[in-house]
Amino acid sequence: MTFFSLDMRTVFTAILALLIALNSFAQTDEPSRPEKGKSQLVSLDLHAPVGVFARSQFAGAGLNYSWSNHRYGSNVVHPKLIGFTANAGGDYYFGRRIRTAGHPFQYGGYIYGWLMAGIISNPWTFTQFTLMGGPTVGIYKGYSDMGFGVNFFGSYFINRRIAIGPGITYKKHPNADALWTGSIRISYLFGVK
Repeated sequence: MTFFSLDMRTVFTAILALLIALNSFAQTDEPSRPEKGKSQLVSLDLHAPVGVFARSQFAGAGLNYSWSNHRYGSNVVHPKLIGFTANAGGDYYFGRRIRTAGHPFQYGGYIYGWLMAGIISNPWTFTQFTLMGGPTVGIYKGYSDMGFGVNFFGSYFINRRIAIGPGITYKKHPNADALWTGSIRISYLFGVK
């Protein structure tokens, strides 16, 4: 047997040893996982009262804070279709100026606060939908009244931090007509690099 003459068993053993050595020194990538969302969101709402509410108020704006367990973000693909969310905030509605019986009249501003809980869904990347309900308080000309409200909003993330979308709000207080608004929500996501 010469120096360069190798049998098949030696060649197979050498190749196997080389593959094992290469595999042990190779870099391994972590498997790609869906992006874990963030939990905190702050939003600016712009409201347009409709129906009876539009007779006394012409526009509104508000700030609110939302929390959900890792459901906010542009690339969130959550294994569960529906999750829990909570929201707290306040709005101010500007009073309409009208003429009644030939005299000018100015409706007062309407302050509105809420604390709501509900559901959130991320059916596709870049989108989320929330449906929430809970107790509310309305303050008009120094008088406060407790009630119940429901908010439905959809959002689309235009970049990693900012989402925008339409919404509908419903407010009901005892002995008063229901107050409806069409809304635009602009949201900012905390904790994104």
